[in-house]
Amino acid sequence: MIFSKPLQGRILNFVFFLYLFSFGVEEIFSLKIFGNNVFFPELIFVFLFLLFVFIFRHDVFKISINQIDIAAFLYWFSVMASFVVNRGKNSFGEFLACSYMLLLYFITKSIFVNRMVKKETLIPFLIFSSLVTGLISIVGVYIVDIDSFYQFHKNYYLLGDLVRVDGLFRGPIYFGNYIAVVLLLVMGYYVNMRKITLPLIVYFSFLLLIFVSTFNKTIFPLISSIILLFILNIRYYNVNISKKVNLGLKTIATFLTLIYVFLSHFFIYDNQNIVGKLLASKEHSSCISYPVLDGNLILIPLPYTLTKLSAIEAFKENIFFGIGGNELINFNHILFRQGRVFNCDINMASHSTYFGALAELGLFGFFALSIIIYFIYKNLVKLKEYNLSIYTVSIPIFVYLLLEAITMDLMNVRYIWIFLGFLSSQMYFIKLQKNIRNIQKLCLI
Repeated sequence: MIFSKPLQGRILNFVFFLYLFSFGVEEIFSLKIFGNNVFFPELIFVFLFLLFVFIFRHDVFKISINQIDIAAFLYWFSVMASFVVNRGKNSFGEFLACSYMLLLYFITKSIFVNRMVKKETLIPFLIFSSLVTGLISIVGVYIVDIDSFYQFHKNYYLLGDLVRVDGLFRGPIYFGNYIAVVLLLVMGYYVNMRKITLPLIVYFSFLLLIFVSTFNKTIFPLISSIILLFILNIRYYNVNISKKVNLGLKTIATFLTLIYVFLSHFFIYDNQNIVGKLLASKEHSSCISYPVLDGNLILIPLPYTLTKLSAIEAFKENIFFGIGGNELINFNHILFRQGRVFNCDINMASHSTYFGALAELGLFGFFALSIIIYFIYKNLVKLKEYNLSIYTVSIPIFVYLLLEAITMDLMNVRYIWIFLGFLSSQMYFIKLQKNIRNIQKLCLI
């Protein structure tokens, strides 16, 4: 044995934390392979994987399989089946990407099952890494003015000329979503601990400022999820609050969610207004005809609507296995050449986890995705009995990701599979607690 078990654990812990930190600086390295972007975290993952194989080479099959494991395998199999049926180059790249996510899932599960990462260490690390990521971005955009740290949009809908911060992420959407998940996780942890101090309030405000600077539409689901976090803590930790306030919070969260869903897909303008005419003349707005709602009011479908329409057309091509992973952009070009659905060339993927699975993986993939969501929810409900603190932190993150999935394909996002791996590890501990309770009952007989 080269290293002792404790030393092996510390090395794996260090590499895992380095991997998490690399999310915030992913564009330090970039390479395209089989239609997929390979970034800096993937280089770190190679070392993480090799270290994992070395440490767990004799124990990898000893951890019991649970429902989330089966669902993850089923989704991976649906991606493989779609590739086998369609044989597309991008489909092969999607299969490789999904295989990578599945490995990340099981590595994360094993690390938490073996208690190599503790939440007491993880939370401060996430605070540190998010602060570093945020500061690098702010300095790079507003002080040094590094072009690659932001995206400039001219006449961006009603906002005019717009600068969207993305730092060292591949885009502002990914940057904003990373900040949102870290914010919900850290805030949930300290709200549960009843340790909201002034430095933490400053930290939360800083993350919210960073998130707003990305001009990410998921600001609405984020606020809704934060409200849900406080509602859960009010309910399960016996906090005195009036029913009217509780109902008001729920109403605000629901209203914000509906706004998010609508404004992500449509805008309504007055056709007699100069601004309305300019917006109606934008290239993507003329892709399909828009109905007149009331005299001069027009409903303009946005690109997220158009890609969902094309996803439905793609689903019709092969209802069981889809058109192949990561193939929807190519399919959109075909629709344009054939004059189907819309009369402009949409160079966008599905931008929806649900419609993306339906279009590219067919009913098989959509069913596998549904099973993952169902088993996550089912096991989160179990957590309420065995670990209320993890439940109240995980539910808002889960809801945020479900809403985010309406306008973004999340199945190749790293932190999604880390979240899944963590939840799966908690099912292992629930099973242990159940066995202990059963033994205690037998001893009392």
